Amino acid sequence: MSHVLRRVFTLAEQLEPNRAVIWDWLWHTPIQTLGGRTAIELAFAGHGDSVVAMLEAALLDQTEPSRPYLLHGGRTARHLEPVPPGSI
Repeated sequence: MSHVLRRVFTLAEQLEPNRAVIWDWLWHTPIQTLGGRTAIELAFAGHGDSVVAMLEAALLDQTEPSRPYLLHGGRTARHLEPVPPGSI
């Protein structure tokens, strides 16, 4: 499982450079598309590969300027969401 969590963190770093935001997202952000559970909960339940796949898809989508994804920050971060074009 530590390998999966390391992979999740590495992928998340490519979306969000602030490690505090990543840790907050890992522990406290329900991922609606994955049943409303956090990345940590999914990893401990043996579904970390689903988080990896979601982050890899977000990174692929980020290569299209019209569909960037970001982990939204701070203690209020609660989701991974598409950012509207022109807002960044």
